[in-house]
Amino acid sequence: MDFGTFFSRKKAKKTPTEESGSTHPKNAMELAIAQIEQEPLSEQGFGLNATETQIEVTEIESKLPPGTEDVAMLYANNKVDAAATLLQTMLQQNPEEDMLWLMLFELYVTTQQVDAFEQLSMDYVLKREKSPPTLLMDRLQTMRSNPNTKKQTDGAQLFSLRGVLDRSMDERIQLMVKAAATGQIQLDLSGLNSVTPEGCNTLREALIQFQKQHVLVKLASGAFVAHLKTLVTNEQNSQPEYWLLLLQLYQINGKITAFEDLAIEYAMRFEVSPPSWEAPKKIAQDVSTQQAESGTFVDRRVATNVFAFQGVLDAQTIAQLDTFKTFATPLTDVVLNLANVPRIDFSCVGMLMDTLIQLLSKGKKVTIILSNILVYVFLVNTGIDKIATVIKDKRSESA
Repeated sequence: MDFGTFFSRKKAKKTPTEESGSTHPKNAMELAIAQIEQEPLSEQGFGLNATETQIEVTEIESKLPPGTEDVAMLYANNKVDAAATLLQTMLQQNPEEDMLWLMLFELYVTTQQVDAFEQLSMDYVLKREKSPPTLLMDRLQTMRSNPNTKKQTDGAQLFSLRGVLDRSMDERIQLMVKAAATGQIQLDLSGLNSVTPEGCNTLREALIQFQKQHVLVKLASGAFVAHLKTLVTNEQNSQPEYWLLLLQLYQINGKITAFEDLAIEYAMRFEVSPPSWEAPKKIAQDVSTQQAESGTFVDRRVATNVFAFQGVLDAQTIAQLDTFKTFATPLTDVVLNLANVPRIDFSCVGMLMDTLIQLLSKGKKVTIILSNILVYVFLVNTGIDKIATVIKDKRSESA
């Protein structure tokens, strides 16, 4: 699918009121959007607490280099490798375009690929004769100093399971087991949104085999763990396979307290003995955020009109938009702080847009501040910058 064509932004046509010469917009939303388009972006502070957010904002242009829309769409669909490959190809063809470099820098930082980032930094200095963005360099330094940071390792093949975990996944899971013979595997479960007992059994058996073979698992499972937690608390239709898979995920992650608590509940619920705890020789490296695992955003309001999100905005966390709407109810001007949101999943853009339109229709002005250029391109590509003012941290620009 050609994402760029699908989301291409056409030249705005005159509204009926403009053609008729009327000076009165048709409705409040039209007036609000017209006002946003007329007002230039400007550097503002929003009353943020600098010690907590340290965000500096600057005016940015909406014009995007060709091809960046496709990259943003791939990234929004969590196709990180495809997005990186496309960016690398585009850079070979157009090394003078800074935004391509910045997007690839951001992708490497977001996915914690330290080695790839450092190599790209050397290429950037040589070819562009300037330093990478300050904000990204600061984040790189944080990764270097963090002993839990994962470097990209040759032989750690990535497997991403998406959609429904059922018998149709059997073949892919078996391929995953064979690939783990190298001693390590990267496993992304964040795209799973539904399960069957049979699918849970197949995945659990694979994880047990990883543990027995001392395979190092780099695991992104936060949103999926949140989904399983919801399933095990369902009094009407909670299958034991859901519990057993969640117990195995706790075990492979070395979370003994969570394992023991759930094991007791499992024994009481099904009146059978739970699995025994077996300390893993190699604890899985969890590449998801703590906020993603809980299935909720962290609401850190650092000013009276600022609502802050953290973590990936996906199907597991989208419900917090309702909390944002409630927060915005008494306000005229409201700021949505996405500075710590590394990705907005494509499946959520409709709900985000609906939320912003509802606020606009009530006469509210919404400003979105962010630091991730991949997220910025995605918002512009989907037209959200026509509904809200979108401003990014100027430290994400080149020095």
